[in-house]
Amino acid sequence: MVTVPRPSEQDLAHYQKNVARMNMGAQIVNLSSESETPPPPASDLGNEYTPVWLGEDEARGADLPAGESLRLIALKDFHTVSKFILQNYGARGKVTVYGSETLQALNSRGWTELGSHNLGNTSDVSINFPSMNVHYVAMKFELERGGEIGGLGVFGEDTLDQASALFAENPEEIRALLAAGAKPIPFDFASLFTGSTITAISSGNPADSLLMIDDDTTTGFRFDPEENNVLMLDLRYDYMVDLLSVVLKAGPGTLELYAANSLPVDAAGLSAEDVGYNLPEDYFDTLEPIVTNKFDEPVERIQINLESLERRFYVLKWIPEDPNDPPLEIFEISVIGQVPEELSEVAFVSRSQFLSQTPTQQEPPDLEAPPVDNPDSFSD
Repeated sequence: MVTVPRPSEQDLAHYQKNVARMNMGAQIVNLSSESETPPPPASDLGNEYTPVWLGEDEARGADLPAGESLRLIALKDFHTVSKFILQNYGARGKVTVYGSETLQALNSRGWTELGSHNLGNTSDVSINFPSMNVHYVAMKFELERGGEIGGLGVFGEDTLDQASALFAENPEEIRALLAAGAKPIPFDFASLFTGSTITAISSGNPADSLLMIDDDTTTGFRFDPEENNVLMLDLRYDYMVDLLSVVLKAGPGTLELYAANSLPVDAAGLSAEDVGYNLPEDYFDTLEPIVTNKFDEPVERIQINLESLERRFYVLKWIPEDPNDPPLEIFEISVIGQVPEELSEVAFVSRSQFLSQTPTQQEPPDLEAPPVDNPDSFSD
């Protein structure tokens, strides 16, 4: 295993926050034609595309039929943006993206075409354009064949420290509020914003490992060709989570998932929090995976139900069926739990404030054995 140095604030300054997020107030609005004046976003709160396209699970998708479809991303505030992304699962055709500061018909002069992309050659779609201040982003889909679209993102000048996100106080308070009946909101704790890190990898360039948790499904990490590919993710705290999803590119193989609240010291006597920590070589001999999921065909996305699991460390091990297959690539990992809706109403804070409110050290109980009931796995 190769230890990944913890990123400095200077390192993190190179990453941007995805502002097209439901928990940041963004919404999807459906349009029937280019001449239709879009309705106010507040009138379309129940849009079925919003929780899928702007939610925390990058592996989810929503079907779009063949023909022309018009959708609008209404951001909560103005943002200077320069990149639009999505994941395409099976659709064939073209998507054209527009930006505007005001809400108006798509065929009016207030919209600026930001770029277009042919759908069908690759699953990850990225459109880069000169920086523009927008409040609304429109998408025009012209599809010869329908398919699933997901993983939408809009990036620009909002850095991790400038961006707003749901405020998560001490996890014990989160649990108390949820237990008292607060309405839960999905939240991805495996994110650079929350201070999560990739702490170890079996191969590849350590400098690229954070691309697996940067909210951008068009950037990723490539392992070296080898029999087994392993990574270790540290959430900083044992948040209660329900779902782990992965956007990847792999041939047939087997995924093993391990989870723990503490890790053994290494051969040098270092703990997981120490710089230079190396996962002991016999780690996988002493702990059974909580999930083993075999894939007989090439796979692009995986979703694993964790059923309110409370663990800090997650270790993913991919065993290719054929070591001669192209190297494993992972574009995004999400570990999703719940935070109370009340928190979204009282505090939207910067990343530095978020980290100051959540603990980085803890004394969790040792995990001697995995949970008795292995959670089920599923892939849509």
